[in-house]
Amino acid sequence: MTAFDLKKITDKFEESGSFDVKCGRGRKAIASMSMEGVATAFPEASNSALGMCSARGISRTLDMPVSTVRKILRNILQCYSFKITHVQELVPVVLPKREAFAPQFLARMEVGNA
Repeated sequence: MTAFDLKKITDKFEESGSFDVKCGRGRKAIASMSMEGVATAFPEASNSALGMCSARGISRTLDMPVSTVRKILRNILQCYSFKITHVQELVPVVLPKREAFAPQFLARMEVGNA
């Protein structure tokens, strides 16, 4: 360590009072106003007529980038995006047909793997 490095370290300590790395060197922090905006817009969008919301829709209403909205939803509000798929209802009338199909399908799988 040279004298110049030591001088730099002491100057930083006198300036900030600690040896920690100054903040703001990486990505910019998300503003608290945008966090609050997404936190209030998310339940409002969920309670809409369709009963669903999207990061794109929230970003349009709040006029902020979609990536920022996704970061806030994922990292701060712990709301992870997923897609709900259509699932058929299990009705009692179809149950025997499904029970007959299951062993046939498994037998075909065993033959295919052999």
